[in-house]
Amino acid sequence: MRLVVGKEALVNAVATVKRAAIQSVLFPNQIYMVLDAGKDYLKLRATNAQFEYEQVIPAEVEEEGTIGINAERFNQYVSKLTAGKVEMQVTDNRLFIKAGKSKSEFATVDSTLVNELLPGVDEKDCIELSCNFEQLQLILARTVWATNKKDDMGVITNSVWLSYNPEDNVLTAAGTDRYKIADDFTKVTSSTEPFELLINAQPVYDLLRIKCDDDVSIKVKPEHYVVISFGDLIFRARLSYGNYPLYQKLFELNEATKISLNKQELVEVLTRCLMVPNSTDLKVRAKDNKLTFVNKTKEYSVEEEIEISGSEVEFWVNVRYLLDAITNFQSEAVDLLVDDKIVIMGGEDNLRVLINPLNIGGE
Repeated sequence: MRLVVGKEALVNAVATVKRAAIQSVLFPNQIYMVLDAGKDYLKLRATNAQFEYEQVIPAEVEEEGTIGINAERFNQYVSKLTAGKVEMQVTDNRLFIKAGKSKSEFATVDSTLVNELLPGVDEKDCIELSCNFEQLQLILARTVWATNKKDDMGVITNSVWLSYNPEDNVLTAAGTDRYKIADDFTKVTSSTEPFELLINAQPVYDLLRIKCDDDVSIKVKPEHYVVISFGDLIFRARLSYGNYPLYQKLFELNEATKISLNKQELVEVLTRCLMVPNSTDLKVRAKDNKLTFVNKTKEYSVEEEIEISGSEVEFWVNVRYLLDAITNFQSEAVDLLVDDKIVIMGGEDNLRVLINPLNIGGE
């Protein structure tokens, strides 16, 4: 393998692709990145048990070839280069790099030893749709926070559910950890047929790091994989198996008490309430046109007050859950609807959040 590639393009591609190269005892070869030199391009790919990245950048290729290289060390080195062009050549299983006055040498591995996340992917069998990526990121960000990404055994609680309904042309996202649920939706530019999928929270969080304000192509094979294309960058993720609970009926309310609040004022109040060490149990009481928040332990206490009109109710709630929920709304005002659960909505905002209270109307 022998080629010349632009430094800036190489640095950006390596920094993105290497995020999928994760140290693992079960899959030791995940620390490697594959470099594949073709006729006039360099393709970079890295993968782990959940997702993979692949990016193609232009290159002047004198000799084609494919190698595996330690992704983290390669990224650390190329990110420090200053010359505009980078020369790479493989001889006797060693990668020699020259950039201006800088020279280096890396050990390589056989690229066939690098794990493939989705070998033999046939995108012809996929359901296809396109949507604005910023809107997709928004609904993912406003639902993935409600999952429990540390729950390795819970397929539902550590995954985001995505569902497309062609009747109203809406793509819905939902996340839950059993104690709270968040769902949001966005319109889709185009699609072919309905689908549902479960994608692990880990690749979702990584997707939120990509910058793209254009429409993207999404290909889905339910219960197998999802492929998202950003021009020369491709993201692939393995999907989880399982049936998502029919949570929509949980948002139905009987005789709920409605409390309307300014979002920013509420965020400031909850932030101060969260400062009590080792306590997230927040008592909320609406009475005499005042909404009172109390978080206390034997050593510390915080009490806050917001003026409201009309409502009378008392409940206990996890202050961290409530603060996380409120901060995800874009609207200036939010409504708390309280009966045997707490539902949070925000005017014209599509986001909905349900939180199970710790106690209703009692100490």
